[in-house]
Amino acid sequence: MFRAAIAVFIAHGAGTILSFLRNVIIGRMVSVEDFGIVGTFALAFAIIQTATDVGFDRMIVQDKDGRDEGFQSCLHMLQVLRGAAGMIFFLIFAWPYAWFLGNLDIYWAYLAMSIVPLIRVFIHFDVYRFQRNMKFVPTALITGGAPLASLIMVVILLPLVPDYRVMLIAIIVQQSVFVILTHVLAQRRWQLSWDPVVVRRALRFGLPLLLNGILVFAIHNGDMLLVGGFLGMDVLGWFYVATLLTITPALHLDTTIRSVVLPGLSRSVENRAAFEAHAREAVEYAAAAAIVILGATYLLGPIMVLVLFGAKYAQALPYLLPL
Repeated sequence: MFRAAIAVFIAHGAGTILSFLRNVIIGRMVSVEDFGIVGTFALAFAIIQTATDVGFDRMIVQDKDGRDEGFQSCLHMLQVLRGAAGMIFFLIFAWPYAWFLGNLDIYWAYLAMSIVPLIRVFIHFDVYRFQRNMKFVPTALITGGAPLASLIMVVILLPLVPDYRVMLIAIIVQQSVFVILTHVLAQRRWQLSWDPVVVRRALRFGLPLLLNGILVFAIHNGDMLLVGGFLGMDVLGWFYVATLLTITPALHLDTTIRSVVLPGLSRSVENRAAFEAHAREAVEYAAAAAIVILGATYLLGPIMVLVLFGAKYAQALPYLLPL
């Protein structure tokens, strides 16, 4: 399992670093206020995901029928419905979101974010099926390729569009490339089906994850929403930098740990001793990750703020360790 953890860590790390580098470039090139608006786009994407996250990608890995083609095609159909619900949700939510943040003048930009769940309708779940056998190369290519395309787009567009709009385009490009790569690397055809039994199982599996996702959103993003709504885009700009430097490595390590331990937990669900052993490993990985993040933030956080993002974000420094 340790080798798999290293492989997944490197694979997801490439995507995380590319996304982080994209944010650094944008942060240096735009004003603090515009970078606050950039943060509201990332927040909007998180809201869309949270509002409809019922864990179909994880169900493919964990469910005993995850290898079955009919099971997979039914989850594709549910993903289509999920994407449509996400698009409708944000078409309705965009105006109150812009109003709360005091950004009604760019309401059109938040409205444009509703295209993201529509794009994600077409995700092919085959790449998640591969993880059942601890095959993470396709996932690595996707998690690295999509942020790379987004970074290249930012480098091309920033001289032409040196403001918050470049992030909106970058998000749409990244999600489009992500979906395309899931099809390029898939072995099966993307198809749709409907099975009431699978639908009921998927809802039983997903609804607790949806409720959990709302709580996780509140932990990871609720503070950003309140900062933006009550203190404005200037404050949100430097607060977003502090959040990037603390939450980004935490989410990266969380994704790594989940990718590695879920297949083992799934296979041993009927063997109590084996299951408890895998569960202990998961807790140990998480504890080690927390120690590493805290130590790295203490030693490197201030340097990264000032060197990477610039002195205009120095107000973020006192908030790194508490975050």
